[in-house]
Amino acid sequence: GYSGPILFLTARDALEDRVRGLDLGGDDYLAKPFHLEEFMARVRALLRREARSKQARVQRGPLEVDLVDRTVRWWGRPVELAPKEFALLELFVLHPHRIFTPQELWERFFPESTSDSIVRVYVRKLREKLGAEVIRTLPSGYALGL
Repeated sequence: GYSGPILFLTARDALEDRVRGLDLGGDDYLAKPFHLEEFMARVRALLRREARSKQARVQRGPLEVDLVDRTVRWWGRPVELAPKEFALLELFVLHPHRIFTPQELWERFFPESTSDSIVRVYVRKLREKLGAEVIRTLPSGYALGL
């Protein structure tokens, strides 16, 4: 039932460990050794993000995204999203007029992948679950279509 931010602080710094920690629901991952200034900056960032999301239930047309409960409804029906799908959708609904390049999305959500083509895969998954109009493809990238 815990819904606050989770920062993994550990000596395990292998790529598999970082990916697993984030996929298990962690919001950030910091391996030792680290500088205290970086640790404090990450904590402040997580707290800022949590404060913004606690106020947010975002409605964009038939799409409703509850950023606290991390649930999605499309035309009133619940839609199950994987953690990365939800994170990607969350970015779009919080910045409805912004265009995100594939490179930007790749670096933010899929740095472990060797190609930014994974962004197309996740955009396709969102479109399949929510409708093709949810994410627009533009010459310079992707944007919320609602």
